[in-house]
Amino acid sequence: TWSSARTSCIFGWKVALILLLYNSRLPIRTHFLPRLRIFIRRAWCCSAASMFGRLASFVQQAAEVLAPTASLQEDFIHHWKAVTHFLVDLKDDRQAIQATNVPDHLTNMVELLVQEESEGDGTTGPCMEYLLQHKILETLHTLGRADCPPGMKQQVLKFFTSVI
Repeated sequence: TWSSARTSCIFGWKVALILLLYNSRLPIRTHFLPRLRIFIRRAWCCSAASMFGRLASFVQQAAEVLAPTASLQEDFIHHWKAVTHFLVDLKDDRQAIQATNVPDHLTNMVELLVQEESEGDGTTGPCMEYLLQHKILETLHTLGRADCPPGMKQQVLKFFTSVI
């Protein structure tokens, strides 16, 4: 059936990637290449967009497993830098902010602040300290007031209400 072919397609790519990534030191045997060709043929049965989406998802999952976990503050800084890099590199001022990943980064920043507050002992945590010391609230206020790119005002208001 179609779903079993799709499942074998996903499974086949994962197996091929695992074999290539983790067993790259082993010599390629003659029986490995025909199987790899079969995996590739099955993968092309799937649509190209879903195949690359699954491949990106698989690589992201592998990176999460292999990479060490970051602290809350490191995650917070990562998300803030992603927002600022996007705004600095912005070429089209007319692109709606909802079509970008900025709202997701702002939401993740709020979630990290909430998590820090729930885990804390009543003192100001490192994420909140970073937020205050680097004047993130003032920067967001300026961006929201200008509403550039379009929709930024709404995202800033959403961020402020969530923080409060």
